[in-house]
Amino acid sequence: MTIDIFPTLNLLARPGKTPPTLRFARTGTATRVDATGTLAAVAADGLRHDFVRTTGVYRGWRLEGARTNLVLNSLTPAGQNITIGAGTWTLSLVGGGTVTASGAMTGSATEAAPLTQTASAGTVTLALSGDVRGLQLESGAYATSIIPTAGAQVTRGVETARVDATDFALKADEGTLYVQCSTLGIGGLQTALELGDGSADNRIVLRFDPARAPQATIFSGGASQLSLTGSAVAADQTVRMALAYKAGSAAFCIDGGAVQTAAPAAIPAAASLWLGSEGTATDPLNGHVLHAAYFPRRLADADLQLLTR
Repeated sequence: MTIDIFPTLNLLARPGKTPPTLRFARTGTATRVDATGTLAAVAADGLRHDFVRTTGVYRGWRLEGARTNLVLNSLTPAGQNITIGAGTWTLSLVGGGTVTASGAMTGSATEAAPLTQTASAGTVTLALSGDVRGLQLESGAYATSIIPTAGAQVTRGVETARVDATDFALKADEGTLYVQCSTLGIGGLQTALELGDGSADNRIVLRFDPARAPQATIFSGGASQLSLTGSAVAADQTVRMALAYKAGSAAFCIDGGAVQTAAPAAIPAAASLWLGSEGTATDPLNGHVLHAAYFPRRLADADLQLLTR
């Protein structure tokens, strides 16, 4: 069995390649792991091609929200004392070493196991051992990529990536969205793909819900038309999901599994397709996108299963 309808927008992440129609922005320097396993800085507005440090496997485009790193000299870190406010904090690192926290936070972090704790206001003392190539302490319930710092704390801005409808053939009343992606996020919405007019009122979304379950939603004129949700997945687990839609008929499929259906009364007008966040630059993915596509037809349910295997 093959899918006979081709996408009019096909964004396939490949090392070092940026699609010419993709409009990408980010304030501040960020980091990625390159193909050699080196933690490398990427200047503002630079799309990040990320790899697994220990294996060299390509992970796709890393797309994240805003965070602030409280660690000084984070790419050449040393032990230090850091003042934090009350809240949830995450300590993470890149490298084969260990960082031990004491004071307002207690415990140890490794690259594979960041330390997340709800702490009272106070001072955190960090002690390093072994190979620590990058270090971060940030407010939040999960780790994001290391933000480069020197003698002061630094904020990385939210990343936005979009393709305007003038750059691909968009059918106003039907279509199919597909994305292959992963997220580290938990506790909020993490948007992988959105087709809409840039507002919260008119949009078709593929995302993860606060429990990290893949989800498809449609809003038209501010009213919910569809909400279909799968089962929660593990942090950083690659997921393939697709939503086929037209007025009165929609279907959602995750990883080739059972198809969920619904009957949206209306399909919203769209002006752009966003990757890694909503059109309002909210609910960032905090993960990776390997492939995203738009088909100008409502694909058959069986085609969705084939597409997402």
